[in-house]
Amino acid sequence: MAAASRLKIGFRYEEVEEWIGMTMAAHPSIWLPNCWETRLCLAELTRIATAGTWEVLGILLSLQLIEAFIEALHNPDVRVLADVYGDNHHVIEFCVLGSDACRSCGAPHLVPMVDLVRERVEQLEQANNVVTFRQPHYRRNSRGIRLCDAELKLVKPFDWSVPYPTQLVRVASHNLIALEETISLLRSMKLLGQMRFFD
Repeated sequence: MAAASRLKIGFRYEEVEEWIGMTMAAHPSIWLPNCWETRLCLAELTRIATAGTWEVLGILLSLQLIEAFIEALHNPDVRVLADVYGDNHHVIEFCVLGSDACRSCGAPHLVPMVDLVRERVEQLEQANNVVTFRQPHYRRNSRGIRLCDAELKLVKPFDWSVPYPTQLVRVASHNLIALEETISLLRSMKLLGQMRFFD
């Protein structure tokens, strides 16, 4: 019921790498009771959400962090090489191949979010940046994913008395719209009994 992204920032010169910083973002949906307006109640969201939904949202958060980093540089001559990680083979495939792959695997509800992923990647690449999607060898046990999970566990879902962790940057904007469309499609598909699940 949560999605986060960890941006590790570094520079490479010839064979030398220097890591200079790290920031994390999380989607606000589990902390903000009014995030979903009237479209979905949180109890319904708990019942119908899928792992793939939150995994694609994590990738969208990653891309949004990359965009913010590039904007903060204020230097059009800098070329960014970004590796975006996800632990789900199908989700990584969708993000590389696009929404047709979602439909062929029986996950059309992810189309709005995957379309946004592809749109953001194309914008980054048009500005001479490079985005590569990778799956970590250890999947959910990979260090970066475990760090994200640990940060998110600092907050109990739906407990508004718990303060939002100050070390996380909240990110929403277009991601929220795509997520709402995805959840609405998923709800209608489940009501119609048309949902197929993929591993």
